[in-house]
Amino acid sequence: MIELNQINKHLNSEVLLLQTFPLQGRTHEERRLFLREQIITCFKDSPQWAVPENELSTLKDLTQPPTLSSYNLSLSHSGDYGGFIVTEKSVQCGFDMESKARIHKDLIARISSPEEMEEFGEEYRFIWAFKESCFKALNKNIHLKLVVELQFSKFQLFPDEICISPDIRVNGECIQGVTSIGFEDDRFIYGISCRNISTLA
Repeated sequence: MIELNQINKHLNSEVLLLQTFPLQGRTHEERRLFLREQIITCFKDSPQWAVPENELSTLKDLTQPPTLSSYNLSLSHSGDYGGFIVTEKSVQCGFDMESKARIHKDLIARISSPEEMEEFGEEYRFIWAFKESCFKALNKNIHLKLVVELQFSKFQLFPDEICISPDIRVNGECIQGVTSIGFEDDRFIYGISCRNISTLA
């Protein structure tokens, strides 16, 4: 996994915490609950977060999106692995992790424009993570129905193997203040998108 300081170099807003880990549980619901319990444990074990315990306990309610009053969270899971990111409340965030075994060119083409597929070329595998993470980050303020409404361009692949797309549009309209990055390890493709709403006019 790439170090968090490398990731933050490419974002316009800081990710305070990124955690990934194997999930426990036999069913989908058990694995979802385990992921949320890991978040609770992480906050309890680190006094600097200072999140009230009664607020943390609400994260166990799987019928509600995971929310905290002082921080934003974004969760993702793929098979037997999961993870989450934490940002300041002023930063909308989205996190996605996807098994490489599931990423095929035909699948990506179904959610991408021909222009995106041409521009990304052999790096097309990052498009899914870009779209999923950005959908999560933006959907709190910009109503999106489908990830295909998001378009990415001007992507760059840096020497540290982080891919970034600074030009992000929703149905052709440029979205200000958001950056999306993608990176990978042996098993997964990851995407993180952040938008600092405090800097927007």
